[in-house]
Amino acid sequence: MLNLDKFNQKKTDVMNSLAAAIRNNDEEGIKNAMNGFQEYMSETITAEAHEILGAADNAVLAGRGVRQLTSAENKFYESFITNAKNAAADGSVISGIGDVLPETVIEAIFDDIKRNHPLLDAINFRNTTAITKMVLNKKGVQTATWDALNEPITEQLKGEIETVSRTLCKLTAYMWVTMDMLDLGP
Repeated sequence: MLNLDKFNQKKTDVMNSLAAAIRNNDEEGIKNAMNGFQEYMSETITAEAHEILGAADNAVLAGRGVRQLTSAENKFYESFITNAKNAAADGSVISGIGDVLPETVIEAIFDDIKRNHPLLDAINFRNTTAITKMVLNKKGVQTATWDALNEPITEQLKGEIETVSRTLCKLTAYMWVTMDMLDLGP
């Protein structure tokens, strides 16, 4: 994805140096600023072309039924690859990946189970991801009254709402990952 801030900053720098060179009547400064502008344009066009080609590749793969990664998944896998390569370089254990496995990966696994494994699908697995929360009233049971719409309020319930996350668990797994697999990318 294009980093527009980076490109905009470079454009601003080039334009400022060109304006300063013109104000100072500095012929060499103008040449350097124009070369900088040419580099800026070349980098911008190349980056846009790579982005368009990447989008076209993703569209072709999606048309062939290959699941495309979300930006969160790409970020997670790129972080994993970087940390794995660093750990391999210094002989340590992979750590510092940061984010947990994105929810979309777990959803894709459940979709795969339903589509490709009818026996496992018969078990009726439930996806209880981070979006599953329990909402509780901390004050306990209170009764309410029903009246016609234009009747005055006769009872006001008081309470505090508490949400309890159902994601207080983890799955730990170990597997071999070769350096060749990391070189394939996300």
